[in-house]
Amino acid sequence: MNKRFVDLVCLTTLFVALGVTLGNAEDKADKKKETQDAAPALWVTSISPLSGDTYVAATADGLLLREAQVKTFSVADPTTLTDLYSHPAAVWCVDATADGKTIASVDYRGNLVIYDVESKEAKTHEKALERWCQSLTFAPDDQTIVAGNEAGKVMVWDLAENKVTKTLELGGQAVTALAFSADGKQIAAADGGGEVHLIQWPELTASGKIKVSDQPVWSVVYAGSNLLIGSGDRNLYQCEAKADAKPTRLTRAGDWITEFVVSKTGKLAAADLGGRLYFPMQNETNDVGSDVSPAKSGAWALCFHDDKTLMVGTRKDGIVVVKESESWSKPLPPVVDKKPEEEAKPEEAAKPEEKKEMAKEEKKAEKPKAEKKVDEKKPADKKPEDKKAEDKKPADKKPEVKKDDKPEATKPEAEKPEAKKPEESKPAEKK
Repeated sequence: MNKRFVDLVCLTTLFVALGVTLGNAEDKADKKKETQDAAPALWVTSISPLSGDTYVAATADGLLLREAQVKTFSVADPTTLTDLYSHPAAVWCVDATADGKTIASVDYRGNLVIYDVESKEAKTHEKALERWCQSLTFAPDDQTIVAGNEAGKVMVWDLAENKVTKTLELGGQAVTALAFSADGKQIAAADGGGEVHLIQWPELTASGKIKVSDQPVWSVVYAGSNLLIGSGDRNLYQCEAKADAKPTRLTRAGDWITEFVVSKTGKLAAADLGGRLYFPMQNETNDVGSDVSPAKSGAWALCFHDDKTLMVGTRKDGIVVVKESESWSKPLPPVVDKKPEEEAKPEEAAKPEEKKEMAKEEKKAEKPKAEKKVDEKKPADKKPEDKKAEDKKPADKKPEVKKDDKPEATKPEAEKPEAKKPEESKPAEKK
């Protein structure tokens, strides 16, 4: 009986152990499957209209050297995106011809891909644009593509010849945005040095530039004969599209401006990295409306479907659609918090001067004290001096104590700073 009992216990223990092992294995398998099934956050870097209600989007997943896709979606269902073709690195910008038959995109490595919508064929031109490009657009004739790379070079790709036919170097700062004027005769190219370069088209010759800020200019669009500019200094600017024009601020955003777009009818929208939207009204008082994107992550791309519908490409939440609200046409209050910030900046930069000013203020504060209560000031100053004297010169303390038997009476002999005090008190005595 005992032997059978022992065998039974052993078998039971074995089955329990096997059950626990299998259970743990199943849990690990489930967790692994959940991890594999969980889709990575979709970073939408650019949006462009394709045809009708269909749009095309450039995407990335956060690792810039990882393969990424160009996708299509409809405005009715922006959460469902269909892959068109892939890039070997993060896709940074995408655009399509007006007839919706050709798509062009560029990635972090400078690879250019031309996609034929009808044949569904994608041709990759490796490093055709040499380096990372943050801006790409079709020219008004839809026969050429204009792109700007991080080396500060503007390049023209001819679709018929399948090669770069023209280049223009702007000074070494990364080209961050490109825009064509309404008549197609001028290009505005923003750069990382805080300038907007004006380029004659189709000659591709520089005709001047506009200094905007010390921070990078991230976006630029034409609004009639004016330029609207989004800067890394968090300001939205407006100026004439002329060389050496002086930009004026429309409003101040909550973060640096990532995108500026204009609809077919001329409606304007901008977005900042925090996800807030801005709507310049182009009225006599240059009012700007505002709204908050429902996406929790930052806004990186904008595209109007119509004047009342704006699509927002986000950093982690894919594409969200924002409908017009009353706040779009409700003017933001005037910017009044800029002045104290502007005054604070030079003070922060001039730290040595601050110390001098602080020293002067301390002296001024000490003088009235000396005038009112000279006796009160002396003991207050003597205490730290006594500690220094006691720590540094213990030998000098003995004769002081012997003479007066009062530590306070001996302090004047070690009070070197008192030589300075008469200088501070002299003006008071003269007065």
